[in-house]
Amino acid sequence: MNRGKDRRKIYHHGGHYHLFLKVLKKVVLEQNCKLYAYCLMPNHFHLMVQTPGANIHDFMKGLCGEYAQKYNFFRKGDGALFKGRYRSVLVSSDAQALYLSRYIHRNPVKDEHALVNHPLEFEWSSFRAYCDPSAQCEWLDTQFVLQRLLKGNSEQYLTYVSEDARRPDGLGYLDIWDQHYLDVTAVISAVAKVTGEPEDCIRKARSGPGAGNYARELAVSIASLYCHKSELEKLSVANRATIKKYRDRWVLRKANDRAMAELEANLLSALRRRE
Repeated sequence: MNRGKDRRKIYHHGGHYHLFLKVLKKVVLEQNCKLYAYCLMPNHFHLMVQTPGANIHDFMKGLCGEYAQKYNFFRKGDGALFKGRYRSVLVSSDAQALYLSRYIHRNPVKDEHALVNHPLEFEWSSFRAYCDPSAQCEWLDTQFVLQRLLKGNSEQYLTYVSEDARRPDGLGYLDIWDQHYLDVTAVISAVAKVTGEPEDCIRKARSGPGAGNYARELAVSIASLYCHKSELEKLSVANRATIKKYRDRWVLRKANDRAMAELEANLLSALRRRE
């Protein structure tokens, strides 16, 4: 992502958005990159892009440099348009990729300064292309997320992005409660109640054929967010890599299965009532 200098606008009207997308298309094709998602906000932009040639610097330099040059030409201005060097995060898992695409597409609705009420209402993001095949274009790859991560289910992706993560009955996680920690024993007990799984199966990892344990994935995911790290020993998870593995599995599971998302919502509501 990159932001306007001093948080100033980098797009002032529809023509600027169209110009940026034109430059973006050109640079994506020239640099042989894969663009998976974008969102153009008034004073910044977000991209989810893969650079097989390890040329992210050249990609961003070409994009920001050419757009700034054209922007200044049409506005008869000069000087820096962007704040400085772009910010980037390495995506290291499918779950992270899925979450990142959701984060990008929810930018126009994510807080009290929301530009629209629903992500589909926002014209300057790639979200419509994910939901409507007729809106897709050759320089935007929606299939990585839809086919690889969601088995081609665009309706499920629409739900996944549209649900408000701050609602206790939504797809995401609750806000922290007064900056204090939950007891991991309470989390295990609540998970066992909403899933019907024995607490012993939640506390310890299974092994052998059919070892997948969605209840344990849910418990570790919630506990890693709301319980003190010393408490995680009660779930037999000893390191960050193991915790990340369970959280990634759960993110993908609930994105592909509405019932799992509702199960999480019920768990969070139950934990809130206990508090």
